[in-house]
Amino acid sequence: MKINLLVGDRSGDGHDKREHFLIECNLDVAGVQKAYKKAVKLVGFDFSNEVAAEYEDSRISHEQLKKLRELGYDGELFDEKYMADGACGLAMDGLEFAHIYMFFVWLGNKDIVWEFVDAQDATIDIGGYGIFE
Repeated sequence: MKINLLVGDRSGDGHDKREHFLIECNLDVAGVQKAYKKAVKLVGFDFSNEVAAEYEDSRISHEQLKKLRELGYDGELFDEKYMADGACGLAMDGLEFAHIYMFFVWLGNKDIVWEFVDAQDATIDIGGYGIFE
C-alpha cells in the first residue's frame, strides 16, 4: 500500500510549509497508526507531538535521541556529523523526521516492510497552475 507521510503544517493555517514522503508499506494507514501508538508507550515520548512541534523548532533533544539509539535507531542526523553539538538538541530535516517516525512504527510492529518511493510514480500532473494566486 502506498502511504503519504506529511511533515509540517498539515492544515496550511500556520506557516503553510510541508513536505510529503511517499512510502510503500505492507500495512495500511490504520496499521501504521496503531504501530506508532504502541511504540509511543514503549519509547516514553510521542515523537510526532513532542518533537519539532513548534514553529522553527526542528530539534530532537539529546535525551530523546539517546533513547532511540538504545532501542536500535541507527540513522545518522546531519547535525550529528557536521554541526557543533547544540545544547538544545540536534536539528532534523523533513526526511530525517520521516525516518524517525517510521522507526517508531517499526518498534510498534516489527513485521512492517516499507521503503520510500518516488512520489512521481503516484503523481498525475493535471495542470491548474493558475488556480493559485
